[in-house]
Formats: sequence, structure tokens, C-alpha cells
Amino acid sequence: MKTPTNRAEDVDRPIITPKAGTSPASRVLPPLSIPDGWPEKPGIRLYTELADPFPEPTTAIEAAYCAALHNLAAGERMAALEHARDVVAQDVERCYSSARLLVLLLSASLGDVATVTSLADSCITIAQPDVFAQQAVQSCDMDLFAHETSVDPSISLGECLDQSAVAAQLALAACLLAVGRKRDAVSELDMAMQVRVLRCEAWEVQRGVIDAEERELFSSVMRERLGDPGSAHWHAVLRAAEIVPLEDFREYSEGNYAVKNAAELHAEARKRAKAPEDLRAPRSDAGPLSGLGHVVCQLRTELGEADRVIEYVESYSFPGWELWKASALEDKGLTDAALAVYDDCIRRGKREGIMLESIARYRKAALLINIGDMSRARRELGRLYADYPAYDDIAGLLDKVKVTARSGSREFKREPISEEVRHAVWRRDQGQCVRCGSQESLEFDHIIPISRGGANTERNLQLLCESCNRKKSATI
Repeated sequence: MKTPTNRAEDVDRPIITPKAGTSPASRVLPPLSIPDGWPEKPGIRLYTELADPFPEPTTAIEAAYCAALHNLAAGERMAALEHARDVVAQDVERCYSSARLLVLLLSASLGDVATVTSLADSCITIAQPDVFAQQAVQSCDMDLFAHETSVDPSISLGECLDQSAVAAQLALAACLLAVGRKRDAVSELDMAMQVRVLRCEAWEVQRGVIDAEERELFSSVMRERLGDPGSAHWHAVLRAAEIVPLEDFREYSEGNYAVKNAAELHAEARKRAKAPEDLRAPRSDAGPLSGLGHVVCQLRTELGEADRVIEYVESYSFPGWELWKASALEDKGLTDAALAVYDDCIRRGKREGIMLESIARYRKAALLINIGDMSRARRELGRLYADYPAYDDIAGLLDKVKVTARSGSREFKREPISEEVRHAVWRRDQGQCVRCGSQESLEFDHIIPISRGGANTERNLQLLCESCNRKKSATI
């Protein structure tokens, strides 16, 4: 993994008017510089829940830390940033690593790019929250919105104080997206994935240490209390532990021997192994992270980097990666390869979940329309809407298929609605539009369109006025 350097030179930003810079933090951080008009999106947001009970501060630096956390939990970003900067300024022994990360994240959300770049490298070396943050913060999650039109978060990072390196990379990417540097932003997101992989590998090593300590502690206690492994007494105790539920196995006595609950031994070993003396060692596995792979692939697709998309999805597995691979193959003109990937998604989707199958079938139909294979496209859409009638036709594929089919040699054959069914629907809907109540220009509307497998049955028909029917057609 490459080491990021010269980050202060990596981000173009608008002219910044300093609003502050005389606080103690200015001695160890760049002056506080918040630009006017910095966008909310692209950008990041923090969601913090404080511990209950909240620890009482014992020093001036902890008092500033507490103020920063309370402001953060209340959504007061500017006040939280100012207090957190004071913590960093007073932290001459660098004991409050999470405060540095909070300064970075808040600076990124407000547009203080110089501070973000100055702190990024130091935050990437932190693997767990500082001791005070562990006591004071119940949870701290972060969302990244990759586009100004994003409604839902593009990337969500759970427990970001436990994933300082990933959080720092995402903050850098958010700043780059905010100033329109998409290519540099996606490089930072690539780095975020790399450091997350390394973070998970570090936890596996740490987990091995914990397991080893648990086994060693358990074995040493057993040897001390039961004698050598393999003895009759040893086996008797183990049999008792297996027969009695672990949560009820509080104590087992035989003669002058007593064995502690195995769960208590495990908890003791785990506590020892997770002691926060070494901030470079993660205290747990990586928290939730969703959306990163999709954002990287989307940005690379927008940049026309189909080969990089394929390389990325073949290196990192995430839900739906196959769809990005198929899309990249389409962009490269490899139609047959893309169709093969879609077919594989459809087969797997039948086993693993309807979402993958339905999306793959819809995109396959779109590709077939683009290459002029209307017959296969209609077949795919028919299968899709027969199984999922409410699937959103966001690309208007149904209209494209119908227009082409009607202008060609093959036309949709629509059977007439029988008089019996017409009278039944008219009586049921009382001769008026079921949406607006109008009795003018009424039409028999198929709830599930004929093109999606709908039938001329009473249950599938309703009365709509011409206006409501056209509005419905525009949304199908």
C-alpha cells in the first residue's frame, strides 16, 4: 500500500477567507479556514451517541474534549471543531488520537481542506480510539454523499473512531469530490479499501493473539486446579462442562477442586488482550462499511475507466459487483461477455435473492434493445414483470419494446375484453374513475399491463379516466 504524502498540495480548493486562527490550536494546526459556500453534498456527516453515564473530566484538556463531544452529538459542528482543535493544541503527549480524527472529519465536512491534509497521515496510523473516547462515546458513524443530488448516503462507515484510517481516506475523498476532482477522489477511495483490508488482516492477527491467550489462560488454570491434562479428573471436569449449559456452569467442584466458569476465563483473557496500551493494534474487527465498492465503480465508470472497474471488482468482492463488471464489459463493446455475466447473475439470483435476478434481467433487456434484439428483450421483460409486476421501469424499456414491435412485422396481439368482464368491472367501480371519481372519458385499464403478463380478468382491470390513465402510464 502506498503511503500518502504531500496531501496539502493534492487538493485544489476555492479561495478561503480565514474566520479564525488565533486559538492555541493554530500553533500545531493550520489556521482555521472555513470557505464560504462549501457544499453540504458532496460531503460527510457524523452521527454520534455519547456514553451513559458520561465520564467526568479531570483535566482542562478533558473538559475541552467533553465540550467537543457534546457539541458533536448535538450537531453543532463549528463549536465541536473549535473545542476539538483546542484538545489537539493542548495534547503535547499525543494521548488524544480520536480528537485529531474528529478535527479532520469536522474540517472535511466544513471545508477546511488545509487542516484535513495536515492531519491525514497521522490519523492513518491510528487503529483504535483513545482511552477517553472509549469511555465517552457510545457510537460514532459517518456517511459520505458522493454527489450533490445524493438523497441517501453513498457510503456508510460504522464506528468510524475504530476505523480512523478508513475514515480519514473517506474525508479526503469527500473534499476532492466537493471541488470537482473526481479522479483524485476515486484514488483516495481505492486507498480506503486497501487500508480496510489491512485493518481486517491486523484484526485477524490480534484475534489470534486473543485466542492464544484464552487457550493458554484456560489451560494454565486447568493444570493448576486439575493436574496434568489427560488425567481422569481432567476428563471428568470437561465432561461436566459439556453436559451442563455453559451459562449455568458457574462452578464445578469435586473433592478440593473448583473450576471457574469457562466464559469468565475467556472474558478475562479477552480483556487482557484488548487493553488499549498499543494504539496501533485494533481492539475489534472492522465495523460496518457499505457502499464503497459501488461508489468507486460508479466514479470510474463516469471517468470512462472500464478496465479499472473490472480490475477492481475482481480484487474486492461486494454485493452486486457482477453488475458493475457486466456494465464495464458493455462499455468495452464486449456484448457477449456482458450477456454471459447477466445470465450468471440471473441464475445466482434465483438462489440468493430476487434483487440481483431482477436487476440483471432488466439490464440484460436494455442491452438487448441497444443491439436491436427486440425479441429476446421482450422475452426478458415478460419474465421480469411476470415475477415482479411492480419493478420500476426507470429506463422506459417497455415503451421502447412496444414502439419497435408495433412498427415492425410483429405486433402485440391484444385479445378484446369480454362484455361480461366489462360489465362486471363497470358495476364494481360504480361507473367512475377509481382514482379521482370522474365519470368522463372512462377507460378500462389493466393493473398489470398486457406486456408484463397481465390478463383480461376482472381482478386485473379497473376504470380510470383518460387523464389518470395517462398519468399512470407515465410512471410505469
